[in-house]
Amino acid sequence: MRINNDFNAMEDIMRKAFTLAEVLVTLGILGVVAAVTMPTLVQGHQKKVYATQLHKFYTETTLALKSYVNDKNAVNLVEAGLTNKAATIDFLTRYFNVVQDCGEDYVPCFGEQYSSMDGKFKPNYGNKAWTCQKVVSIASGVAICMDAAPITGDINAGSVGVMEIDINGPKGPNIFGRDAFTLSIFPDGVIDDSNLTIDCRRNGNCGEADSPQALREANFTTSGHIGPGKLLNDNWEMTY
Repeated sequence: MRINNDFNAMEDIMRKAFTLAEVLVTLGILGVVAAVTMPTLVQGHQKKVYATQLHKFYTETTLALKSYVNDKNAVNLVEAGLTNKAATIDFLTRYFNVVQDCGEDYVPCFGEQYSSMDGKFKPNYGNKAWTCQKVVSIASGVAICMDAAPITGDINAGSVGVMEIDINGPKGPNIFGRDAFTLSIFPDGVIDDSNLTIDCRRNGNCGEADSPQALREANFTTSGHIGPGKLLNDNWEMTY
C-alpha cells in the first residue's frame, strides 16, 4: 500500500512540474519580451539622466548669474557688465570649477560633430568651425561655449549672452535636444529660449505666440538649436 501511495505522489509531482519543452518555450518568450522592452527602458533612463544633468547645470548657472550681479552691486547683468569678452572670461573662471580651458575653440571641450534630433548634420558646430569668446569644461563634465555682447536699446527686448553647452562634454550622442542645448541669458539673470524676452515672460508680449509656454513649444518644433524651454514647460521631463 505504501509503495502505491509513493508512486501516486510521484505521479502528482510530475503532472505539476514543467517539462523541458515548456521551460524552453517560456524562456524564449521572456527573451523576446526583454529584447522588445529593454531598449525602451534604457532610452527612458538615459532621457532622465540628460534632463537631470541639464536641470542641475541650469540651476548652478542661474545661481552664478545672481552672484555675479550681487557681487557687482548691480540690479541686472547689463549694469553688472556681463556684456563683453573680458567679462565672459571672468564670469566663467570665477563662478565655475573649470578643469579644461579650450580658449576660443569648440574642440576638444566639445565633440567633433553635432546633429539635430532629425539626424541632420550641423556643419557649423564641431570640427573647430565655430568659435566663442570662451570655451571651457567644468568639473561636472559640462562643456560651455559662451558669448556675451553689449545690449542696445530696451533691455527688456533681448538677451545679453548665449551659452552653447554639452552636458557630457565630447561624449555622444552629441545631439541638440539630447545632450547639447542653446541657452540664452537675459539681463534679469533668467535663462530661457532665445526669443523669450523679459517683455514676453513678464507681460505676455510674445509676438504671434499667446504665451511664453506657447512660444517655447513653437521654438521646439522649428529650431534645430534646442534651448531649455520645452523642458521648462514639462517640469524637466524629456517627453520627446
